[in-house]
Amino acid sequence: MEVQRSNSQMQRQPSSNSNVGANASKSLRWLIDEDPLLQELHLTTLQQKSNANTSEPAFAYAAEPAFAYAAALINADSYNADELWTTSDSSLGGNVQQKAKDALSEVDRKLALVESLSERISREKPEHVAAPLLRLHGFSPFLDEQGDSSSNANGTGMSPGLTSTLDKCDRIARQSQVLDSVANRVETTLERGLGRMNCATEKLERVLKTSQVLKMVMRLKFEAKKVLGSGLDFEALENASDDDVLHAAHVDLRDLTRAAASVAVIEELLNHEDLKNQGIDIVEQMRPEAERISRAVKKAAAGLLAEQHGGSGVGSTTRLPSATKLGATLQVYYHLGELPSAAWNAVCLGLDRAEKANGKFLNPSAMKRLIESAKVEAKADAEKEVTATGGNKRQRDLAYDRFLKVKLREKKAEDASKWASGVAEAALQVFNLHRVLMRKSDPVTRQNFMEVVSAAPIPENFAEAQELSNAALKTQKSQQQLSIFSLFWNQMSINLGTRMQRLLKYENGVIAAEVATFYPAVRSAALEMLSSVQDAMQAGALSSSTMLNEDTQADGSRISGGGIMGGSAALEDSLFFDFEGNDRDGAGSNSEALEVGFGTVSADQWTKKHTISVVDRSGEHSNRAGGQTQTSSVVSSILTSPEWIALQGSGDMGLYPMQRAFVVALRDRLHNPTKTLFLENRVVDENGIDIKMLPTLPSEKDLQNIEKLLRNELALADPREGGGEFSMTTMISEIIVDVVEGVCSMARSATSGAPESMLINAKKGTPSEDLLHDMKVAWVLSTLTSHLRSLPEDTFVVPYRPAHSLQHEEAANMCQIALLPAIHEIESLVKHQLITPLCNVLNQGIGAEIALMHRGVYIESDSSTQGSFVQHQLVPKYESIASRVLSSLPAEYGGMVAATICAYSIYCFVSNASLIRPLGEMGRLRITQDLADIELTLEQLVLQAGGSTPLNQICGGKPYAELRAVRQMLFWGGLENKAMSSEQVSKAFFREFWVKDVRPSTAFHFLFTFAPSLLSSPHHASRMSAEEYVRSLVKFDGSVDDGEAKAWMTTMSCCDSFAQRESIDGGVSIGDRRVPAILMIIGPELLRRRRY
Repeated sequence: MEVQRSNSQMQRQPSSNSNVGANASKSLRWLIDEDPLLQELHLTTLQQKSNANTSEPAFAYAAEPAFAYAAALINADSYNADELWTTSDSSLGGNVQQKAKDALSEVDRKLALVESLSERISREKPEHVAAPLLRLHGFSPFLDEQGDSSSNANGTGMSPGLTSTLDKCDRIARQSQVLDSVANRVETTLERGLGRMNCATEKLERVLKTSQVLKMVMRLKFEAKKVLGSGLDFEALENASDDDVLHAAHVDLRDLTRAAASVAVIEELLNHEDLKNQGIDIVEQMRPEAERISRAVKKAAAGLLAEQHGGSGVGSTTRLPSATKLGATLQVYYHLGELPSAAWNAVCLGLDRAEKANGKFLNPSAMKRLIESAKVEAKADAEKEVTATGGNKRQRDLAYDRFLKVKLREKKAEDASKWASGVAEAALQVFNLHRVLMRKSDPVTRQNFMEVVSAAPIPENFAEAQELSNAALKTQKSQQQLSIFSLFWNQMSINLGTRMQRLLKYENGVIAAEVATFYPAVRSAALEMLSSVQDAMQAGALSSSTMLNEDTQADGSRISGGGIMGGSAALEDSLFFDFEGNDRDGAGSNSEALEVGFGTVSADQWTKKHTISVVDRSGEHSNRAGGQTQTSSVVSSILTSPEWIALQGSGDMGLYPMQRAFVVALRDRLHNPTKTLFLENRVVDENGIDIKMLPTLPSEKDLQNIEKLLRNELALADPREGGGEFSMTTMISEIIVDVVEGVCSMARSATSGAPESMLINAKKGTPSEDLLHDMKVAWVLSTLTSHLRSLPEDTFVVPYRPAHSLQHEEAANMCQIALLPAIHEIESLVKHQLITPLCNVLNQGIGAEIALMHRGVYIESDSSTQGSFVQHQLVPKYESIASRVLSSLPAEYGGMVAATICAYSIYCFVSNASLIRPLGEMGRLRITQDLADIELTLEQLVLQAGGSTPLNQICGGKPYAELRAVRQMLFWGGLENKAMSSEQVSKAFFREFWVKDVRPSTAFHFLFTFAPSLLSSPHHASRMSAEEYVRSLVKFDGSVDDGEAKAWMTTMSCCDSFAQRESIDGGVSIGDRRVPAILMIIGPELLRRRRY
């Protein structure tokens, strides 16, 4: 309406001229184009209506002229402007042209029109005005319009205006004031009710608190009545001594457990904040008596725990603690809330007992007393023996040394056994505690005792063991439950190593040598102790896994398993130790049960019922020096167990310091005598000039002393002779290997070092002085090797025949295997320093003799020569070698030299024989005879040298096989059929059975004998003699594989040269011209077969 009034006012103003109208029209068009809100309100569009009577469209315009004019400007491109301005419409009260002119005359009021439009929009739709500002500041305004016509009061379908919104806000404000007044009245009412309620509840709270205190007092009196009626004599418990508190007060474990549960409740009630320091008369009257009973119960529990862990009092110290009593004791401490501290105190007590055993055995004064006692007893026994036999002083000294060795071994074994008994006793007590904690749980809370102990902090006494366990778990990348026994064992091993370190450094190591001699006995006792500990551990594991379930015996009696309530029924000793409290006839009783010790029951006996033997109550072990030993399987299981690994230790832990001292002392004892075996031999002439001489060599007596020393040191691993243990065999053998390596190093420097040309006199064929000296060195090393080979048997088996045991044989086998590196070292030294140079010299001479066959020995002749080539040339050579060289060598080394000579001789003879050209029928027969003669000659050479390998097994039998195959090859007639092609002859050649045994070079050279003279022989083509060519094929050590490829290259070169000569020969030369082609066919295949 305001817009219409503005339009009417503007119509009453005078119109402007046409220029002003044109400019205003242009400005209005730009303004309308820039204002999208006018288009949104449909104020600038022409309304097109459909005419039902005519097909032509009819246009309707807005009521305001300015709007029609604006629509005309905007839609000027879509409609014909001339027609639009000339069209008349009666509904608008005039034609469009007149209205446009009126609109042009009203340009001055356009700004007012725009302002009126802005006011209208800001009044009816203010969100369109604020939206750009909100977007500018980063907000997304909600511009949706409400289209529900039912919400509009006038039914126009448009959103309510700002006025209506303000009215609603006013109504809501008035309503909120009313609600505030109502809320204030309600709050006041509630506050008054709350005050009245607080007054009532305070009285009720005092009543409830008084009721709770009365309940606790009644519970306190009830528990006190239970304790007083438990049957325990608390006065006797208080007056009894700490050593015999249980038996003096006649304590029953069940009564003590129930009393402990009640005492725990009483202490909790007395320490409650509602009863403590509240001035309640009845509570204060009961407090002194309750504290007295609590002290008595704790004293009884401490006495029971001390008895279970071998405290002074009743009970044998060699028995395992009763699992039932220990479980009941731990149950008492659980009720008292002191289970972790009691468990760790028991472990600390076991550690202290182990330390006490270590200190009693590993101290300087005790060791000195042991040695002095052994010397005194040995001297007395020696005097007694010499007096009885009437011997002299030398016999007295020998007897004294013998008795002293025996006495020291016995006393060391005895003291070590006592030490092991003390450590094993403490270890088994801790293990029994660990086992009970793992299996015991509270019957009410169902909480496992080990979990309770694991939740508590570990004492500082086991800090080093804890670090060691954490490092092991970190290395293994695994998580493991707390093991009290492992911590105890690791800490005990650490303390043992520390004590041994102090012992070895006592007074700057003055007794280190004597301490090192205790290692065999200590190791033997430790392994024996671990065997007994593992037996007990396996027994506990077996009972835990297989014997806790209820089982029925053959006679119908039942073995009760562990109770489901987690009590002590599952801790009966019969389940752990494989015996029942009473026998089948009912005659037995619990007091007559077998005592199970830790040192005499083997692991296999735990798996069988009623097979445990009674233990000697004196605690002596049957497995001392000279006793029964363990099998290798048992020892290997012990040596791989974590307990032995921790006890053996490394660095400064466990037995390793003593083992290190023992190894150092043993190495010194073995090295000192060997230092004088090979001494420098210096001779000074009359002018004071040193004359170079060969080093001195040890005598047979020196070698015997060395062998005796090795046997005595190795006997330390024999329980009967040295007091040690068979598992030490490998360790001592490794030290012997080190000593032998040192001897080999000295022997290497003791050889002459002469060149090969000076080993044999060229004129006489006799060994030189240098070679004879090296042969003597070989004899020394051979004797040492024979001693090493017989050392295991002589040490462990021969002294006990025919009563030797399986353990002795196993020890001998272990020693033999451990000494193999020493034997191999000696053989390698002899081979490189003596055998290889000697074989090179001898084979060089033999090769020169064999090469003489190329001087026309096998030329065709009518008159036959007397004797064969081998008999005239080679047999004297071999006899000279056998008599002058091989006879001066040890049999094993002579056999090695003879084997090398035989292999070289066969290959060299065959290679030279195959190079002979021309080769007729008579030559083949003579070569065949010489092959048989050389076979017999070489067999005699092997026998004279003392070798154990026959001729047909030298080098795997390959030389001998080729020797026999060449006899067949010489009479091959594959080329007699001239009609066969080269390929056919090659196939026939490969079908011969002897082809697989001859070398490719031998086959190549043999085919050269059938070829024309234009095909040069390989050695001629290479411009060298037959002897030099054969040396390139066969090495002096008898190896032939390196020369085969070279022979094939030479053969191909000869075939290429033949192809060039054949083109100009004209067929004049005599021979089979298929041979070169056959060689080129069979060569690659023969090499391939040789290679694979």
